[in-house]
Amino acid sequence: MRAFRLTCLLLMLAAPMAAKAQDIVLAADEWCPYNCAADAEKPGFAVDLAKAIFEPLGYTVRYEVMPWSRAIEAARSGEVAGVIGVTRPEAPDLAYPKSILSQSRNGFFVRTDSEWSYTGRDSLDDISLGIIESYGYGDELNDYIAAKRDDMAHVQSVSGNNALVQNIEKLLAGRIGAVIEDENVFRYTMMHWKEAQSSIKESGSAQPTPLYIAFSPEGRNTATLVKLYDAGMARLRASGQLDQYRAAYGLNAEK
Repeated sequence: MRAFRLTCLLLMLAAPMAAKAQDIVLAADEWCPYNCAADAEKPGFAVDLAKAIFEPLGYTVRYEVMPWSRAIEAARSGEVAGVIGVTRPEAPDLAYPKSILSQSRNGFFVRTDSEWSYTGRDSLDDISLGIIESYGYGDELNDYIAAKRDDMAHVQSVSGNNALVQNIEKLLAGRIGAVIEDENVFRYTMMHWKEAQSSIKESGSAQPTPLYIAFSPEGRNTATLVKLYDAGMARLRASGQLDQYRAAYGLNAEK
């Protein structure tokens, strides 16, 4: 009887450990429509997609919001299984699947009374650009930002969970001349900020950059997760469900 009770106790202790081993924790700062508030009814296109891929296989996907630089470091160290919405230049040491999450096109947004427009790297010399700390913006822009990082007349960075809102507020106050941001993210944000819509316009865009859900190089199951992710993306794409998930957040069909 004592042996039976001990066996039962061990099974009870092991059950939560087994369940926890099936958790996939994905992290990012809020970046709607790709990933929104963790407790939102619609937590984001990428979160819905990850759940659709992994949860039918017995995993539980948990999404945690944290500052972007911390999310990348958490993925690097294995504290979380992966990070949402990352580009290869931002964190080349993560484990990347073959399937991209989406194409990100960065737009340049200015006040409606501004005559400035983005026509290439040289045009940035005429503006103070608002960026988000640790974000990647493509090779040419990353090089420019690195060169001007300590020159607030040309580059100003913010961080935190509401970094885009901070940049928009700085733009409206005239403290910066332009904000660079993924066009889908900026437009989604402005949909819920109606009083600012008439005060801001887009004035140029950069070349698109692939976005990924990338996984921790330190995770014990990383190779398996990458394979399952690619297989799941292929399944959702073939069935047409991928475009349905995109449409639910106002994103155009995949090209």
